Amino acid sequence: MTFEDKIRERRNIIILTSSFLFQLQLLPENFSLQFSPAIASDTAEYICLVNDRHIPEAIIDLLVQDVPDPPERPLIVSFTSRSVNLSWAHSQHARNAPVTHFIIETRVGENGPWDQVPRIFTKTNTTSYQVTGLLPFTVYSFRTLAVNKLGISPPSKESYYIVTLREVPIGKPVTTIAHNTSSTSIYISWKPPPPDTILGEFLGYRITYRPRDKSPSSVKEIYLRDSTIEVS
Repeated sequence: MTFEDKIRERRNIIILTSSFLFQLQLLPENFSLQFSPAIASDTAEYICLVNDRHIPEAIIDLLVQDVPDPPERPLIVSFTSRSVNLSWAHSQHARNAPVTHFIIETRVGENGPWDQVPRIFTKTNTTSYQVTGLLPFTVYSFRTLAVNKLGISPPSKESYYIVTLREVPIGKPVTTIAHNTSSTSIYISWKPPPPDTILGEFLGYRITYRPRDKSPSSVKEIYLRDSTIEVS
């Protein structure tokens, strides 16, 4: 790429004619060309023509490195109740310094902060990763950052939201009152399990019972699916 291709000269100031938003300055005291600032797109082969000669006096290979562009938006390939498989595309421009690894950021909820969950640092520049240690029935989104030897890129666009799968509740109701009200009925009261142990939508309760002197095969069940029964 010659100066004629990229620049035009006006006295001692060489001004870009492309869409770049900076200037190149020719320093007359030592006939040097100053880039201020220099960016990765300045990477090129530069030649110096003296007195309208067509044979260059010098050829300079300029390599400008910078942090990479953001990776593409991560995609949710698959997920379970406690893990998700992510995949994404490399940065469109590595800025002349290869990407060594990635950083994955996790957001809980639709409007949660990105620093609530510790960052994940991948060990290679592979563009896929399985995130583990998630909570069931929870809203998550993810974004990635590319890393090269010069630093960290801006974050990618965030992934689309997902809700991890449900699991069987791990909490148990606690019986508080149980007594007979007649010869054929009893009264039972209990405290619900903590909300964070439900691991899904709260649908109700199942009560099982049997006479003490009967075998386990004689168990009967009652399902309480009243929409007014809620865990608070």
